[in-house]
Amino acid sequence: MARIAIAIEDVNRRGGQERVVCELVKRLAPRHEIDLYCFTPADVPEDQIRVIRLRERFKFSSFLRATYFIFAASHAVASESYDIVCAQGGNMLNQNFVLAHTCQAQRLRSLRELHWPQARRSALKRLTDAIQWGVKLRCERRAMLRCRGRIIAIDDLCKRELCEAYGLQDSEVFVAYNGVDHERFNPESARPWREELRGQHGIADDAFVVLFMGGLWVEKGLVLLVEALARMEQSHARLVVVGRGDEEYFGNLAADLGVGDRVIFAGFTEHPERYFGMADAFAFLSRAEGLALVQLEAAACGLPLVLLRDYAPADLVADGESGYLVHYDADEVAKALDSMAADPHLCAAMARRSHELSLNFSWDKQAEEIERIFLNALQIEAEGGEGSA
Repeated sequence: MARIAIAIEDVNRRGGQERVVCELVKRLAPRHEIDLYCFTPADVPEDQIRVIRLRERFKFSSFLRATYFIFAASHAVASESYDIVCAQGGNMLNQNFVLAHTCQAQRLRSLRELHWPQARRSALKRLTDAIQWGVKLRCERRAMLRCRGRIIAIDDLCKRELCEAYGLQDSEVFVAYNGVDHERFNPESARPWREELRGQHGIADDAFVVLFMGGLWVEKGLVLLVEALARMEQSHARLVVVGRGDEEYFGNLAADLGVGDRVIFAGFTEHPERYFGMADAFAFLSRAEGLALVQLEAAACGLPLVLLRDYAPADLVADGESGYLVHYDADEVAKALDSMAADPHLCAAMARRSHELSLNFSWDKQAEEIERIFLNALQIEAEGGEGSA
């Protein structure tokens, strides 16, 4: 049994990194002593773990809130009392393990190259962005260099980007793929919502629906997806956007491209599986994120995926069998979507294959891999040796 401290701002079954930690602590709790340091816990077994709620400040600013957490968690956690102190990314000063869900350095490059030129940013916004990203990168660099050999990335892309950004060796970063709850996300639970949600949004049953889901719309490639919709030959295609974002900007973009009536903004939902059930394909075109939970959930519900070729997670998409891998090019995205929209039998076959591939991913497998990495590192330390975990 190991004494483990895990620090993250919030834990719940809704968000991305929040969900990963939630699923992890539930699986480690029966075998280890877990202390969870956070602002707001939800959906965790408080009868099996000890939850230390840190006093929350700066709710009006996500950046100040996150920055305050770094110092609050670092002060609260007596690292010498634990075998393992694991923090998400760079959000602590005294952790000895990092669980990395993305590479902030790569996110910044993507923003500068592709997204900020398209976004509306005032002088004040540019200044605050510069300050915030300066802090994020300093914290990330410090964490990665401090925890060499004890860094766990959630996919191969994240590992590769961290190694490139911070000069890490391949053996210093491990991979534990994200999981998915197949009891909640599956074709049987999703399919019954097709008719109801299509009717709610005024979408014909024979329309080909492409789904986009999430926040950070500019960063996650929604501009490219709207451009691709405008270039599709299949005019019965519709794009449904689920999540919170700048509806005015993207509504105007769609209108300027002549597809304003074919883009539907559905707002935020706490039941993503229902929207997976009403769609025919799922597109995720971010150049700053690899194995997002929403990709796994869409595949588990039986949706073909359209992902960027150089950013797609390993073993999730078989190109041409369960979806398509495309370059960051609107014409190529449009061609991939057209091929599915024009051939319902192909789309159905891809849906079945996509669900099959999703079965390779589970929360149990991720927790087992993270636990193995933890314990191997402790064994190496106890033996006074060096090497990879």
